[in-house]
Amino acid sequence: MAPPPAGHVPSTPGASSSAASASSLDARIGLIASELGTLRGQRREREERQQRLAAARTAADTAVADALAAKTVAEQAQVQAQEQLDAARTAADAARAEAARLEERQAMAVARIELLDERLVAVEAADEDHGYTRLADAFDVTAGFERALAAALSTDAEALVVPDRDALVAFATRVSSGGSVRAFVPRMDLRQVSASAAGSDAPGQALSDIATLRAGQPVALAARLAGVRVVDDLDAAAQALEAERGMATLLVTREGVAFDPEGLRIWSAGDSAVAEGWELRNQRDLAATELEAVRAELTTRQAAREQATAAVTAADAAVATSRTTLAQAQQAWHEAQSTQSREQAQASGAERELADTDRRLERVTADETESKQALEAWTKEHGELEAAVAEARDRHAKLAERVAGAREEERVAREAAAARNAELAGLTSEQQALERDQR
Repeated sequence: MAPPPAGHVPSTPGASSSAASASSLDARIGLIASELGTLRGQRREREERQQRLAAARTAADTAVADALAAKTVAEQAQVQAQEQLDAARTAADAARAEAARLEERQAMAVARIELLDERLVAVEAADEDHGYTRLADAFDVTAGFERALAAALSTDAEALVVPDRDALVAFATRVSSGGSVRAFVPRMDLRQVSASAAGSDAPGQALSDIATLRAGQPVALAARLAGVRVVDDLDAAAQALEAERGMATLLVTREGVAFDPEGLRIWSAGDSAVAEGWELRNQRDLAATELEAVRAELTTRQAAREQATAAVTAADAAVATSRTTLAQAQQAWHEAQSTQSREQAQASGAERELADTDRRLERVTADETESKQALEAWTKEHGELEAAVAEARDRHAKLAERVAGAREEERVAREAAAARNAELAGLTSEQQALERDQR
């Protein structure tokens, strides 16, 4: 077998395929690294987006809670406002009804006063006073005791009070041709005054405590009531007369029956016009007092009605405002819920995308690990192959040196052989010449 030519390096089996595998692995690792970079960038972006969406969802949850709380408050305010409106309307209706009732009472009181005035004018017009005051008109009496006073004054109730004897004479001259007219000059009756000092055991009430003299009237007229006692009824009068208690000069009942204890006389006021006049005046005064009270209460009720009406207006406005606020709160709540649903959907989508990216990263990372392991295995194998190639090259170099030495020795040997051959040929020619010479 001929030796290989000098400078020839023998090729390693599988070296080209190993280089192709290494190049393929390098390219694959480069692609994987590029894809990993892209995926990691996407993951960072999606993590940031997920954080933003989580913050937005938290804000949306807070907004929903706040909107729900505002909605609840608005609903409670609306219910409270409606209750206040209902209460205000009820109060206004009650105030209007009460004012209407008082207005009716006022109208009735006015009508009653007008009727009493008409009757009083008719009663007073029936008596001609001739310019003087009647004895009955000199007194005011407590309601319910009019007939008792009329009985106590008896026929003198219609008598005219004349200031002195001269006036009495002049009056008599003036009316002498007319009908029956009674007049008198007031004087102090000492007997009656002393009788008024009756002890505490006197029956009934003192008439002077019930009937009072009007201002401007002669004080002597009060003596007409001195010693007069008022009892409730006929039974009380009978008991007082039987017991003969006290020093009453006259006993009268509230119904107008009079008893004279001294003379055992009895008379009754009956249907006295004087008593009727007092009754009418007392009723009118009572009606006037009631009218004033009704008017005062009506003024208060009208003010309350106006306040209730204003309260209804204010409560109605508050209800309208609360309804608007409630509508706004409900709309805000619905919008917050929509935003919350949208943010939740986006957050869920971002979570799915992030999970998908993580799965891809795991897969590509696994590929990268596998490729690196393959590259490491190839690198290890390639390193061993390189060592074998280096060793083969070293052996090839030594062999080439030996081949070169051998070729040099061969050349020298060939040159020596050629010299020996030439020498041999010369010797042969010389031998042949010698042999020819020998022959």
